[in-house]
Amino acid sequence: MKQILSLLRWQFFIWPLLALILLVLCETDVLPVGLWAGEEMSQASFLLLTGVQLLTLCVIPVSLKLLHWTFIRKQFQTEAPSAFRSYLLWNMVRCSLLGMALLLNLGIYYSMLHTSGALGALIIMAAYAFCWPSELKIKTETSSGQIEAASDVEVE
Repeated sequence: MKQILSLLRWQFFIWPLLALILLVLCETDVLPVGLWAGEEMSQASFLLLTGVQLLTLCVIPVSLKLLHWTFIRKQFQTEAPSAFRSYLLWNMVRCSLLGMALLLNLGIYYSMLHTSGALGALIIMAAYAFCWPSELKIKTETSSGQIEAASDVEVE
């Protein structure tokens, strides 16, 4: 159980760390800021902002309910090693969906200097907090006996 928890927490911190690196690089002017700011791209910027906002609105409920879908939940109730691998895989997918949307929102914010990108990033970070891995969550999302038996299995 400890190995699973440490892997899940490590993978949980990757995307916020990447977002923090992007934020520091943009705030220190290592990366250019405001490339698309201005009036000449008003129609394109509107479509891009609308697309990112719709993506944010779709990614959050999908990623938060991903592990509760029946065809995914059935994968956790197989034999121990495959349940362990599928649980790690689907947690990685869930964190990656939110993480990519977070980086996209921050990228839009710093390239257009439009506050909707920052607002989307804050909303995603609030939703990302609900993906924190804990022992209780692992036991409730899977059958706890199979995951505890798989704790001795090494991940490739």
